Amino acid sequence: MIKRLVLSALILFGISGCQSNQRAADITLANQASTLSQKDQSQEIPNTNIVTNSNSNTKPNTVSGPNKTPDVQTITLVKTKPDCKGNDCPVIKVKRLNFTGRDRFNTFLDKTMASMVQMESNQSQSFNTFNEFAEYFWRTSKPRDEVVIQASVIRGDENIVVIQLDGYIYSGGAHGMSTTQYINWLPKTDRLLSLETMLLPNKMRAFQALLKKQYDIWLRQNREAISNPDSYKKKWPFVENDNAALLKEGVAITYDPYAIAPYSFGRPTLIVPFKDLKGILRPELLPK
Repeated sequence: MIKRLVLSALILFGISGCQSNQRAADITLANQASTLSQKDQSQEIPNTNIVTNSNSNTKPNTVSGPNKTPDVQTITLVKTKPDCKGNDCPVIKVKRLNFTGRDRFNTFLDKTMASMVQMESNQSQSFNTFNEFAEYFWRTSKPRDEVVIQASVIRGDENIVVIQLDGYIYSGGAHGMSTTQYINWLPKTDRLLSLETMLLPNKMRAFQALLKKQYDIWLRQNREAISNPDSYKKKWPFVENDNAALLKEGVAITYDPYAIAPYSFGRPTLIVPFKDLKGILRPELLPK
């Protein structure tokens, strides 16, 4: 799942390999990222359209000061299956982000979210928009089926915007399944950072070793692993992961349920701190 999303992002934004044109040497992260202000709008949407534009004339809030971020609106969309009555109707819930004047990135973001829905529903059919998925979902859904896809900004300044995409799908059984993906966007150059392009050349193995170290630390705090760590490691061993978010604490890596822990643990997140990343992370991405 992660590889497919990353590859789609690189193709759309014209990034390939580890060439010099993707090193974004002009990017210098501030010590503390400003909070990205978002204007939240909730709106019921018509039967014919799952994705709508905001009708508000109010401009979204902006961040003042030296680290001004792109203007962004949050649009919440909720739709139940047409002509369905009662409490068990299938439902789709979407929380979108719309960056003012950034149509190219907004289109990419919507397509990525629609791809998450496709992959989480385990369908071979490709969906480019939420509308396409909605038409399919209404035809195939059962009572109580639910899809939730939401985007939120977890870090933002003029140099980098980190977006967390959360997906949840319930189609019967004891519980639904969820996933988290990250997008690291450089608004100045309109490029994306994957974990590979965050690192210096040939440093992926070194990064994964540091991630394994954080996994071992996490195990010492894991209530199920404390009693019998060897048995736990056999059942839930460390797994390499490139689902990365560049946060002000370090590089965060989030796992889906069942990847390194039981479902009850949710989506574990391990953070490799910046102090361990010197000589591994590109120097312009380290805090100054």
